[in-house]
Amino acid sequence: MQAAINAATSFLPQDLPNPPVYAKTNPADAAILTLALTSKSMPLSAVEDFADTRLAQKISQVPGVGLVNISGGQKPAIRVQANPMALSSQHLSLEDLRAAIAGTNVNQAKGTFDGARNSYTIAANDQLRSGDDYRPLIVAYRNGRPVTLADVATVLDGTENVRLAAWMNEAPAVIVNVQRQPGANIIEVVDRVKKLLPALQSSLPGSVEVSILTDRTNTIRASVENVQFELMLTIVLVVVVIFLFLRTLEATIIPSVAVPLSLVGTFAAMYLLGYSLNNLTLMALTISTGFVVDDAIVMIENISRYIEAGKSPLCSRAQRGRTDWVHHFVPHALADRGVDSASIHGRHCGPAISRIRHHVEYHNSDLSRGVAHPDTDDVRPAAAIQTGLGTRDILPRL
Repeated sequence: MQAAINAATSFLPQDLPNPPVYAKTNPADAAILTLALTSKSMPLSAVEDFADTRLAQKISQVPGVGLVNISGGQKPAIRVQANPMALSSQHLSLEDLRAAIAGTNVNQAKGTFDGARNSYTIAANDQLRSGDDYRPLIVAYRNGRPVTLADVATVLDGTENVRLAAWMNEAPAVIVNVQRQPGANIIEVVDRVKKLLPALQSSLPGSVEVSILTDRTNTIRASVENVQFELMLTIVLVVVVIFLFLRTLEATIIPSVAVPLSLVGTFAAMYLLGYSLNNLTLMALTISTGFVVDDAIVMIENISRYIEAGKSPLCSRAQRGRTDWVHHFVPHALADRGVDSASIHGRHCGPAISRIRHHVEYHNSDLSRGVAHPDTDDVRPAAAIQTGLGTRDILPRL
């Protein structure tokens, strides 16, 4: 982009006040930091000159800053108010006045001294900087005497546009807007600028005060703090609710460890992928934490419900299937043999299987009632089962 600007410079007008520049900013983004410069003794045109030459140049060099814009309309300028009647009496026109001012106020090399051994460039600085320098400027000669600019116009030290102004509260001020580069972290950029402000303040005159007018990171910092508080409150509420309803230490420890670990894993993944904390990621963290909390409560409550119903948390799926078959087999097969079915319904799979084995081996009965097959709902006589399988052949299936 800079190469394209340099190539197009020859096609631009020669009287441009400033060369074209480019900035790495998004025009739709708001300023991340706004500074206000005020002074009770200096004119705002001088304050803006300090802001442009000293403040803005240094802030633009801060990493992450894309553009520093100065507003307030107090850019210093020399205002020449021509008197048409005085020009007419001297047989001058406005174009003669403009050409005389432009031809005299030129800041460029005047020539060179070229010798046998050395060559020098004449760079006399005749640029006019104040109204007092413009007033004795000779516009033309009439009747053998010079006609100065003060004879045909009023010269004032003013601003380029008198219809623009800015205020901080009720005090006129020069506003400096700082914009970030796309992708830069707002909080880091603002912290760097604030760290540089004391050094910049010391380089300005003592009568110029630099104040922070708006700081976009205030709402972002408040959002981050609010999300941190909500995340901590969520973890505490989950632990308290589970402890009050389940009243077991093991069930309370599980969510108190699972929820923080899930957040730590999320932050680790964000760090590895290069994500930062912003409004979007903060919202995603809040929602995902709610999902983790809901899943933790539902899972723990479901596990506790099954344990209270007689299931064992240490049983495998095959053991649970065998236990369910035993609980269906015993009431039908052993009720008439005087076996107490309640004694074989245990909370653990292993003891229940052992008690069933003991009762079956002890009675060694020829079952007279129908027995339900574990894989089907068909009811077959017990004699048919004993015909094909002995007592020890049935036990392994239990």
